[in-house]
Amino acid sequence: MKKNFVLYIAVVSFCLFLSGCKVSVSSSYETKLLAPKNFAVKEGKGCVMLVWDLPEENTSEDVEYFVEYDGKTVPVDKSACCKKISGLQNGTEYTFTLYGQKMQSGKKGYVSTAKATPSEDGIDMADSVHQGYVVWFNLYERKDKKTLVAKNTNDGRIVWPSEIASAYDQNRDVSAYEDNYTEVEKLIVRVPSNITGCLRENEAIHWWCISRPGYRYEVCGYIYNTLFEASDAPYYDGEYPVEFDTVASLQSFNKKFEEGKIIRTLGYFEKDDGGGTQYITAERTNGRTYSTLRTATGQIVNIDEDAEFDDRKFNFRQFGAGACRQITYEMRKKYPDENFNLYTGSDPSIPKYNDDVPRLYEAIELLRKNRSNADETITLYVPSGSYRCGGNVSLGEKNLVICGDGTPYSEGEEFAGLSGGGTGYYYTSTDYENKNISPYKCSSIFYTDNYYTTWWEFFFQIWGAENLTLDKIRIEARETKYQPYYRQLVVLCSDNVCIKNCEVYNDENVHKYEDEGTYQDKQFTTLTFYSGAKNCVADNNVLYNMCGVDRGASAGVMDFYGYHTKNITISNNIMYQNCHDELLGVFSSKHWYKPDASVEGVYIRGNKLYPQNSAARRRTMVVTMAYDDSYNITDVVFEKNYIAGEFPSNCMTFGHFGAYGESSDTEYCTIQDNVFDMKVTASSGVIFDSRRNVVVKNNTINFVPGSTGLCTVFKRGGLFTGNTVNVSAEASIGGIGYTAGRIEKNTFNIEGKCYNLTNGCFNVKDNVFTISHPMTAFFCLPNANEDGVISGNTVYYNIPYDEDYDVAAKAAGDKYYTKGWEHTHVLSSSVYSVGKNSGL
Repeated sequence: MKKNFVLYIAVVSFCLFLSGCKVSVSSSYETKLLAPKNFAVKEGKGCVMLVWDLPEENTSEDVEYFVEYDGKTVPVDKSACCKKISGLQNGTEYTFTLYGQKMQSGKKGYVSTAKATPSEDGIDMADSVHQGYVVWFNLYERKDKKTLVAKNTNDGRIVWPSEIASAYDQNRDVSAYEDNYTEVEKLIVRVPSNITGCLRENEAIHWWCISRPGYRYEVCGYIYNTLFEASDAPYYDGEYPVEFDTVASLQSFNKKFEEGKIIRTLGYFEKDDGGGTQYITAERTNGRTYSTLRTATGQIVNIDEDAEFDDRKFNFRQFGAGACRQITYEMRKKYPDENFNLYTGSDPSIPKYNDDVPRLYEAIELLRKNRSNADETITLYVPSGSYRCGGNVSLGEKNLVICGDGTPYSEGEEFAGLSGGGTGYYYTSTDYENKNISPYKCSSIFYTDNYYTTWWEFFFQIWGAENLTLDKIRIEARETKYQPYYRQLVVLCSDNVCIKNCEVYNDENVHKYEDEGTYQDKQFTTLTFYSGAKNCVADNNVLYNMCGVDRGASAGVMDFYGYHTKNITISNNIMYQNCHDELLGVFSSKHWYKPDASVEGVYIRGNKLYPQNSAARRRTMVVTMAYDDSYNITDVVFEKNYIAGEFPSNCMTFGHFGAYGESSDTEYCTIQDNVFDMKVTASSGVIFDSRRNVVVKNNTINFVPGSTGLCTVFKRGGLFTGNTVNVSAEASIGGIGYTAGRIEKNTFNIEGKCYNLTNGCFNVKDNVFTISHPMTAFFCLPNANEDGVISGNTVYYNIPYDEDYDVAAKAAGDKYYTKGWEHTHVLSSSVYSVGKNSGL
């Protein structure tokens, strides 16, 4: 309809233009006037004073201003920005509405409203107010304080009978008028907004006045503590410093202290609990929440930052940390609208500040503020306790150490569960001794629960940090329902971060649907070195990820955003995981998304990896090194690790290494000197699903009793050399090699079932096979490359003759065949002949 009307006007106008007529079209869509700004009302005796600021958009001559009150409409001078309303009844509340109006159209603008009650105690106001350049508001710290809070602000408004100002001598010092504030405070209509913004809880301003040559009048003030001033408590008359056992006993003290005196506590919640602190009495808080206290008189005591910082170290308990209440799913469900981080409910067991993350930030802020320079290392000590995190933690400091408490796990000691009970998993050094592993049972715990409020991918993130260390800290998930973060401890865009002696922990109760045995289709990883992490180390940690999600690793190294991840060492850690996907992974972005993404230099050494059966569905792999569409991944070393567990599918899978489009044989990934103790239950799994840039060397691979199925040891590409493969008598595998790749100079001890040795490999050279179980075939090569070479191998076939497993090797140049199969590939003369019942 509107379009048709506009089109009609346009056509008519054009026709009139052609006919030589003039036309004028006025729109009914006018812009509505803005409301007057900073509208305020000051009560007087039988009168009030209105003040406002005029919006620039309302300065047109067509705009007039009006005020409505008590059924009346009164015009006002908009440019005066003030109006005295007289003839009012003292003790009666009036509502004043101020607005602009366009006189030509009669359109009213948006309104501003304020209330006021005249009284007998009010002043008899002048007809106007002083404003602008003639009155300056200055706010000073009181007496000998050096800091100027606000200065030279001229947006205030003051009612100013001339006889008041003449009582002040412009030559006297400002502080001489502090005791005359009661007269001036009656005159102030509106205080400048940037001054009122300086006020903290339970603070107000005492105002006084002096005259200034050229400026006429200056209004000055100092901030005071309203609670302390109103208290009639006596002053403490004992000796200083004063000592209290706890913060609660200090807060309940009902005598006033002199300003600037030392007060000490011997503990925070209890005497000698580590939260003892030295405070100093002050008129104002330090502007923070957790390092400042109030006594029963309203007096302020702030942490004495100079004294506490002598050793460049704070105790987290000094900020009241560790007393938060864990929020269960049942609590959140019962009170869905409750804010359990800043609690205002009726449960006395839940403190008001039920979140230790702001305390963590405040402690670090004070450490940073008081160090002499940015290169000085500062330390936050986190004593034994549980510290609730209602939202994510983000640390971006330089030269910071956060250290907690812990004791080494003893041999055979069970890992602790969320409730303090066991997990069914034990620390042992005997399965694969590594004297560098001595994991800590950390008792300083940062945890999340069912009221975690940050919708962000990371929980405990170290972002933009340099030279930061976490030591003996446990990071724990306690939520039992879906929560918004995917990665628990993350390092990104940081340099030289060390995570040592820590625990990152999630047990089977975390992220779990109510139906038994089901899982959440979600990513959840304990430790991630993400994009931009450089020169970082994770050493001697326990990474325990047994929660009921589909995807999630104990540790990952990746760059998905093109910030380049480089020189990452993951050493001497113990990792448990039962998710569907890999326990440990190294990835980069797909080329089409972030072509500059890269991962260079990943050193995974001396770890113990314990993959568990997925509680949800069959595991697909244990370790993944790159996707097939990952690029710019180079220099990856996986060495001297111990891997033990049940393998329902693949063990290690590999993708693309090197630059985009690169197809060289450069050795970008090395798997060496590891020990694998595997119970393989996969019907068609692979231990090393390799690629051409991968070298697997000098490892020991043990197929333990209970292994079943047709698992293949080495597949697809790369080099498999110098390894020892042991298949126990109670185990069964499918074969040694399959489809391309080079298998050279290995030792194979096969006591259990093995259906064939190799099937389709390019090169099978200089290996030693000791076989103690009948086989279907040795070198099964129906799909092999025409250039494949089988040479220099030694085969000890130690079984009685059975015509169902008729294996023979002819002389050099003859065809190699098994019963039912005949192959055109020839064996070199270096292959030992194997006869029936040979015993060789």
